[in-house]
Amino acid sequence: MDYPPLLRLIEDSPPVISVLGNASLMQKNCVGIVGTRHASLNGKNMARKLAFDLTQSDYVIVSGMARGIDSASHEGALANTEKGGTIAVLGTGIDVIYPIENKELYQKIIERGTIISEFPLASQPYPGCFPRRNRIISGLSRGLIVIEAHEKSGSLITADLAWKQKRHVFAVPGSPMDIRSHGPNALLKKGATLVENALDVLNVLDLINISDMADLYQQQLDVSMINPDVSEVSEARRMIIENLSPETILVDELIRECHLSASVVNVVLVELELAGRIERFPGNKVALIAHSQLG
Repeated sequence: MDYPPLLRLIEDSPPVISVLGNASLMQKNCVGIVGTRHASLNGKNMARKLAFDLTQSDYVIVSGMARGIDSASHEGALANTEKGGTIAVLGTGIDVIYPIENKELYQKIIERGTIISEFPLASQPYPGCFPRRNRIISGLSRGLIVIEAHEKSGSLITADLAWKQKRHVFAVPGSPMDIRSHGPNALLKKGATLVENALDVLNVLDLINISDMADLYQQQLDVSMINPDVSEVSEARRMIIENLSPETILVDELIRECHLSASVVNVVLVELELAGRIERFPGNKVALIAHSQLG
């Protein structure tokens, strides 16, 4: 399976992802849709309508399979049986359905869409997983739409990540009397594009050329795709473990402190992550998992 091209561009892209369903959807133009779990009927209907209409233009809808806006977005995409598709990014292992009420939706997405996760099989939900998976929702997408969200919600974290990833952010406005509208309205004040229908999204995204972001990918190729010497990696592994702790640290700081090349550090970090010894965090940060300190 080819790694999703846009996901490669983010600085903390997951080294490994598990996939169920139609993996080819990750190679297509994607739009993320996120919002509150406690959505209004109007909010859910808006999510379904936008998802369906965007799939009519062959876009794939990406969301997190949570209650509320996420589920409605997947449902709207699945309602279009001719075009587009949908991708669910889980905050659990790919074999763990959460929330359990979405069991039927999970099965439908496997049959006609794609489910992905960076977490090991059987990983159960815990709060830290969901902000982490949000960078993948925005990372897969050319643009991100926010529908109904509190001002300090995970959806706004996803919007901030999207801006940092140089993605376009859209927001559906709402009544200032509804607390669920505070998040999208705040994004509009910060420069998000106002969305009333799918055409508002298409008029922006169809003008953006993915090749405009190629320079970011080339930078990653320059530092991450070189094959370092085995002996160099062995010595680097010791130095990196010594400098890690349960407190997060920027990978760039680790490179400077250890006086190692970025390519060597990236190879070692991938090894440690696959071994379950470190955890990655948004902003290109890593931390040693506490039980690994004595290893």
